[in-house]
Amino acid sequence: MPGWKTNLTLAAATLGIAAWVGYRSERRTMDAAGKPATTIRSVVRHVMAPKSRKESFDRLHRLRHTSGRSQPTPREMQQCWDIVRGFTVEDVQAYLAEIPDGLRRPVNGALVTMLFYRWAQLDPEAAMNAARQPPYAEDRETHYAVAVAWVDRDIDGAMRWAMNGGSGFAKDIIENSVGQVWATQDPENALARAKAGSPGAVKGVLATLTEHLHGSKESRRKLFETLASLEDSGMKRRCLSQLVWCFEGKGEEARAAVAELEESGLLPDQLDAFRRDVVNYTMQGRPQERLEWVMNPESNADAGMQLNAYATWTWHEPDQAMKWAEEHGKIDFIGEIVKRQSFEQIRSGWQPGDKTRITWEEGLRHQISTWQKHQPEAADAWLQSLPADIRSHLTASHDDATNE
Repeated sequence: MPGWKTNLTLAAATLGIAAWVGYRSERRTMDAAGKPATTIRSVVRHVMAPKSRKESFDRLHRLRHTSGRSQPTPREMQQCWDIVRGFTVEDVQAYLAEIPDGLRRPVNGALVTMLFYRWAQLDPEAAMNAARQPPYAEDRETHYAVAVAWVDRDIDGAMRWAMNGGSGFAKDIIENSVGQVWATQDPENALARAKAGSPGAVKGVLATLTEHLHGSKESRRKLFETLASLEDSGMKRRCLSQLVWCFEGKGEEARAAVAELEESGLLPDQLDAFRRDVVNYTMQGRPQERLEWVMNPESNADAGMQLNAYATWTWHEPDQAMKWAEEHGKIDFIGEIVKRQSFEQIRSGWQPGDKTRITWEEGLRHQISTWQKHQPEAADAWLQSLPADIRSHLTASHDDATNE
């Protein structure tokens, strides 16, 4: 049995190993987040800093080290902001100087953005000037944070900077943000104001109007009239695309918007794209409803759009889709999908007996059988163009396929 000296030695060794493992774990975490930069200036600043600043910096560094190489969690971000929101400009500058490796690590990039936002709340022009210098000059998130904070604090001052000396991404963000504010405050006159004083703000105005003016026929009429006044066809297209996103889960309202747009006689060059986007976006997961909509003459959907809608249904529910095609005399749809899917299956490298696509393959079998029943000559002519082994496999009976 080991004596007390041996036990003491083992205990000491165990404690030493535990301490070393703990140290290495902590060291890895600190290395992952990066060690605070140390210079003569940072040492002097730390010695001379008030106790409250030291404590705040220490808490922020601990949170940074906890994240390591990972993106901070929402809870960690809130904890960081609870500290940063109390910083002065001097605190912001001092902590920015201590963040190592600039923006390379997610947690450091997140803190840089947060610190610049706080700086812009206090002295936006100085924050913007700093953000336009290395190592932040190419970081769009930093510029975005400063621009948004500046507009929130002093919209007129932000716009003056953008109009007189601003450039690049920061200028675009400020003008866009100002346009959003104008559209929220005065939707009736915001577009005219932007056109007259800041063409760059037009995008923000239109984005906000599009987001909010879609809930009723009257509001949509106003929006369509606004869009019709634009000379920029690209801007019209972007606004209509954005409008589609506002109709999530609102298929009836989206279809009403299509009809209203057609009735208004506005934007004829954009109607087809808008109609297609509405159908594709608002009827995801409802392929039968989508097909029935595009088959309605009022939708003005072309043959390609109708076939694609049918193809989507066959992917999800091939038997139901084929039954619909038979009932509605759309055997040509079945034939076209057989050609499309068999070609895609061959091109993918599929070989007879490959079970990785068994569900897809069975749907194709059913379609071939149905096509042969209604249009035997056309179906057989197409099948003869396939490699013999693939043709034999796809036309085999289901019982034969099961026994393979």
